[in-house]
Amino acid sequence: MKLYASIVLAAAAALMGPTAVWAEDDNAAAEAAAAQAKFDATIEYYGNSENLIVDRGMVLGDEGERLQRVPVNGTVYVFQEVLEEGGTRRRKLQDVVRKNDHELPFPANGAEIEKNDNAAVFQDDTTQVSVEAFVFTHSNPEVPVVVATEGIILGNGVAEVMMGGFALGEWTWYVKGTNATGGASTSSPQTFTVIEPIRQFALPAEGGTSTAIIGEASYPSGGQVQQAAGRIYYSSKGRDYACSGTAIYDNKSGRSLILTAAHCVWDDIDQNFGSNVIFIPNRDAVGASFINGKPIHRQCSEDVCGCWTLSAGFVDSRWKTLPWPKRLSHDYGIWVVDDQGFHQGKDCGSEALDIAVPAMDFKLGIDLKDQRITGLGYSIEHNPDFRYCADNAIFRKPSSTSAETYWLDKCGLTGGASGGPWLSDFDSSSGSGTVVSVNSWGYSSRSGMGGPIIDASAGRCLVNAARAADFKSIYVNEADGFEGVFVPCAARDCVDEEGAVRRLRGQRKLSGCQGDEDSH
Repeated sequence: MKLYASIVLAAAAALMGPTAVWAEDDNAAAEAAAAQAKFDATIEYYGNSENLIVDRGMVLGDEGERLQRVPVNGTVYVFQEVLEEGGTRRRKLQDVVRKNDHELPFPANGAEIEKNDNAAVFQDDTTQVSVEAFVFTHSNPEVPVVVATEGIILGNGVAEVMMGGFALGEWTWYVKGTNATGGASTSSPQTFTVIEPIRQFALPAEGGTSTAIIGEASYPSGGQVQQAAGRIYYSSKGRDYACSGTAIYDNKSGRSLILTAAHCVWDDIDQNFGSNVIFIPNRDAVGASFINGKPIHRQCSEDVCGCWTLSAGFVDSRWKTLPWPKRLSHDYGIWVVDDQGFHQGKDCGSEALDIAVPAMDFKLGIDLKDQRITGLGYSIEHNPDFRYCADNAIFRKPSSTSAETYWLDKCGLTGGASGGPWLSDFDSSSGSGTVVSVNSWGYSSRSGMGGPIIDASAGRCLVNAARAADFKSIYVNEADGFEGVFVPCAARDCVDEEGAVRRLRGQRKLSGCQGDEDSH
């Protein structure tokens, strides 16, 4: 704790001194002590976490099945189907029958694979071997060997695994297992080369607005959005997860609000709210991938505005109650941070987040169809670079059983960008714009980014709940994983046009409006 002694003492003065912001009744000292203990635990977490950083992205297979990335080593991961308790599974992994229209092994020897966040599928014949693992080795011996034992799908004499996150360069892979006599057996080694992504896009002109379609690129403009948006880290069941978020203007003193994706607040796989949650605005400005010899992670001593410890999370209750993938319609949430005593690192002019950074306007119920939208976020693949894409929004259903969401078809933002802002009326000369949605979900096999259609009344309900709640009591009294609120915000306003559900301000309610509490 020596490294953090000055921080903790400063925090203690803010929390427990004469100007403490906690309850002013007879329980003030007890509440302050409880808050201090939890705060100290989070401080100790800063810079000391050796946990692997994982993005908790909403990843879908081609048929809408839920996938998650299971880390194998530093950056490589397996895509694995999520088993949801109480839900109906589309299929069982062990019963999959693959219809192959290509020769095995696949990909062919010497293939090139683009480095991106999408799944690379590897298949091999299993008629002569009982498969135990897929093994991947890099031509550079300093790159760790990858042994994938999870997420292997077997069927029709074929073993398949979906992988991602491979480092650039030449790799060799093979299947390891046992033969019919019980002896060790391996398949014939195959090679593939991971190359830089081939993404065709045009950068906008200096300053002003642009109509160019941008697949994915390093954000070049600075300004308001770069200062207001940042990296979110939270921990859950022994892992650290990375998302993005944006400080939004809330016209309320004593607290600041951070807009992000609901799955970056309440983890619907682990079934709990995030713990040890911090927000690092303008992470890009640190300009380094390593700090004190360690990969950049929770260390915030070098960041231009330091970081903030977050107190309580808020999501629409339908994010928990609706089945997958219907809940994606409500994949937006809010973290609340105290304006006093919860900032660490370099002074940025105020301990209040929404004063230290230029908080952005968040507008609800805006029809985005055919509008040019700029999506931004912090992809782990390029950590800590701030990335962006731009495209015209269309409608897309994540699956045949879900409600419509907005979709940026050419967007190439990858894992870790979840919760980053979608801006309309973006001006690259000032970095200004209006936040209208967030990065939510994508497919494992292709580019593209979905964002929820945020209903005016339901969105306002959630923001007002975050503005009014006793977040300090939540922070002090709730255990890790329970520091949040499910807010009942049933949609009231919507209009169905050409089969696309559009919950917009001022429109009359239609009976059976998809997404309402009483329509499922």
